[in-house]
Amino acid sequence: MNVTAFLTWETPPADSERKITRTDIAETLTSRPNAWAIVARPDRRDRADALVKRITVGSEYGSNFEACAVKIGGEFRVYARFVR
Repeated sequence: MNVTAFLTWETPPADSERKITRTDIAETLTSRPNAWAIVARPDRRDRADALVKRITVGSEYGSNFEACAVKIGGEFRVYARFVR
């Protein structure tokens, strides 16, 4: 097996360019009340469902957030919004 065929050589972006926190996402959603946004594209349904639960039930994002998980064309998507 040729391992090189599976590797992609690339330097990661600077820390300031790659760290998006849950607080960043919550603040951005809050800036556009009632507008849905894709907040994640997990690779499995259980991960999508777990994120939805953290957003809606837990205090992960705070109160007044809605979320749902859908599968479109084989891709899982987690949508969320801030409800005013």
